[in-house]
Amino acid sequence: MTGLDYGLTGSFMAMVGFLKVFGYAAPNSPIGWNISTVVQQLITSLMVIGGIIGSLAQGPFSTYLGRRRGMQIAAVTCITAGGIMIGTTSVGALYVGRVILGISNGIFITTAQMYIVESLPANLRGVGLGLYAMSIIPVP
Repeated sequence: MTGLDYGLTGSFMAMVGFLKVFGYAAPNSPIGWNISTVVQQLITSLMVIGGIIGSLAQGPFSTYLGRRRGMQIAAVTCITAGGIMIGTTSVGALYVGRVILGISNGIFITTAQMYIVESLPANLRGVGLGLYAMSIIPVP
């Protein structure tokens, strides 16, 4: 999920329509538009910060609300983040959407790991978590 998002984010930041909204005109650029490196870095890194927040928050949430409710909260949060990012023309709102999306990803990833550990027999937990980690790591 995270690797897919990073790949798509890089692709969106190269699209002229995206650059017209969040970038600036650059006559020297082959496509005529460019985006600040600070904006690029924040769009990418704010999701990681949100992921850390979501992963850390999932422990207490799952204790009181349960795993299923955690996944439901993450789904609603993900939909909210998507709506914010799709509907905005403000870089600040885009940043907020990226943090919220990171929080939902952190909750999803942490909850999935908890499910794997709880559902597999003790002798298969390491293998199960290893396979899960391989499925979410971005491949170049």
